[in-house]
Amino acid sequence: MIKESYRVLKPERILLLLVGNPTVKGNRIDLAEMTIEIACKSGFTVVGKHKRFGSNRRANLMGHEDLILFQRS
Repeated sequence: MIKESYRVLKPERILLLLVGNPTVKGNRIDLAEMTIEIACKSGFTVVGKHKRFGSNRRANLMGHEDLILFQRS
């Protein structure tokens, strides 16, 4: 999805992704960092990042979500 987003976006345009960091078998998975790594390898540049805190139906095991702004070069 990230590679296709890079392909279809015009240069200098922005891609916004909201990424949750789930807890699996007691271990927190940092999907935000994984997403940043994949996007940067695909040609995007990180231009902003914001954490959103809140609760969910699973007793807030996720903790927070990351809103990540990428720019196509």
